[in-house]
Amino acid sequence: KQWYQRRVHGREEEEEVARIRSNIGSKTVSTALLQVLMPKLLKMHETKYPPMEKADAEKIMEEILGMQCGLNPDQQADANEEAEMIIRAIMQDEVDKSIYSKMADDLEAASKRMKKMKKNKVKKVNDSAAEITA
Repeated sequence: KQWYQRRVHGREEEEEVARIRSNIGSKTVSTALLQVLMPKLLKMHETKYPPMEKADAEKIMEEILGMQCGLNPDQQADANEEAEMIIRAIMQDEVDKSIYSKMADDLEAASKRMKKMKKNKVKKVNDSAAEITA
């Protein structure tokens, strides 16, 4: 009986891997990770902070993932075993909520830094324009 259960469980796991691979097939690591991560991350983010544009959030998270995970974001996802394992963990709810919470904090902090940088750029441009006309 145990042998049969292991065999069934093994087959279910293989089917799950096949399903994940078919979902990420021709996508890059970055696109595949964001596809499975963003819905859960945005939900967590909105419990703590005001909602933000999905496109902005994805752009920020793409940069964060590239720096923190050390994954090549342009590599094909189905050719990257590490990315595949991360994606499987996210899809099977094996990632602790505290990690999503920390990622939501990182996302918010990065968003605020970007807004501050844009504001400073606009201020510098306006200052430069004022100097030119003076």
